[in-house]
Amino acid sequence: MITTATIEGLEPSKAIARLLLDKEIPVDLVQHKKGESIIVTLHVEEDDEERVQSLLEENVSKVNGLIRCPSCESASVEFPGRPRRSPSAAVVEAIAEKLQIREPAFYCRNCQHSWQ
Repeated sequence: MITTATIEGLEPSKAIARLLLDKEIPVDLVQHKKGESIIVTLHVEEDDEERVQSLLEENVSKVNGLIRCPSCESASVEFPGRPRRSPSAAVVEAIAEKLQIREPAFYCRNCQHSWQ
C-alpha cells in the first residue's frame, strides 16, 4: 500500500475514507502526531492511486483538511515525509525527529518538495 493523501484531523479523514469505501476502494488510515495536531495518512493499493486522486479532485469541496503541496498543489503528500536523499541522511533525519530535535516534515510525491 502507498500513501495517497494526508489529512489534518481524524473526522475529515474518516469522511474521505467513507467516500473511498463507497467506491469500493480499500483504504487504511494511519494516525500521526504533529505538535497538538492529528495528521492522518491514507494508504491505498498502488493500482487505485490514480482513481483516488481523481475522486479527491472531483470532491474537493467536500474534502476538509486535505493537505496539499504549497509548491504544486498536489494532494499526493506523505507524512512524515522522507526527502529522497542518501540513506545516511534519512537515518539522521529520523533520529532527529525521534529525539524531537526536528519536527517531521511533509513530502510531496509529485514535485519532491519538502516542508514543515
